[in-house]
Amino acid sequence: MKEREKVQEKRKKEERKRKKREAFITRHVAEIIQRQEFILKLTRALVMFGGLSHRLQAQIQVTARVLDLLNSAVCIYQM
Repeated sequence: MKEREKVQEKRKKEERKRKKREAFITRHVAEIIQRQEFILKLTRALVMFGGLSHRLQAQIQVTARVLDLLNSAVCIYQM
């Protein structure tokens, strides 16, 4: 009887740990997506207000570095 209770308790602990890890990963991914969306909004706003392409690239790279994101920026204008 005691062994069965120990096994059940162990399974419950493992389940709690697994759920905690999943919650952390989900929260972390959501934060990354929010930061990426901010970068996109900032870029669109700077382009709409006539930002120079070489400055846009530098500003976006610095912002991404501050937000702890990996990025690469390429500016292509359509005529």
